[in-house]
Amino acid sequence: NWTTIMPLIEAVAVSGVRSAGLDYGRVRLWGSGSFILASFACNTLVPPRPEVSWDTRPEAVIVRGTFCCGFVPEMVVHNYIPDVQIWGDGRIIWTQNGSATNQRRVLEAQLTPDQMTQVLQRAVNDGFFGWQDNYADYSVTDMPSQCLAIELSSVRKSVCEYYQGAPKAFHTLYAYLADGDAGLQVIDVS
Repeated sequence: NWTTIMPLIEAVAVSGVRSAGLDYGRVRLWGSGSFILASFACNTLVPPRPEVSWDTRPEAVIVRGTFCCGFVPEMVVHNYIPDVQIWGDGRIIWTQNGSATNQRRVLEAQLTPDQMTQVLQRAVNDGFFGWQDNYADYSVTDMPSQCLAIELSSVRKSVCEYYQGAPKAFHTLYAYLADGDAGLQVIDVS
């Protein structure tokens, strides 16, 4: 039974610290503080770097970037198309909003396996898998949330921002993915 082991370990630690002439409370405080700092440093300074491999099935959604919905009519929510979505076979769709015409275009292209690796490796290199799951500033209550979800073979991660607070790298990565058309054969499916 594990419930009796922790008190026994504590008793051994206390007697060991006392025999060394040290104050157990201070040793415990420094040990806990060091553990917290090390955990923070390992995830912030050296974020997780999962292997870049993914489910290659055409129905597997690997990347999804959304900026929805806030205070909008329900029809907008039901008809929403993600800013970017990439499937396991490399198919990518993304949207472009024309500022002059106020029209939205839906574009589609095909990524090669090398391009998929490049896209996913960029997310890993940017530290995506070490970011918080949620960044929020609720001083404004009717804003949409901007979310980016990436699913690799070994890990699935989603990062969302409500209003503000996400690192600049989040916005840079989101823009890179949502731009979509760098060097691709584009099909307008609007």
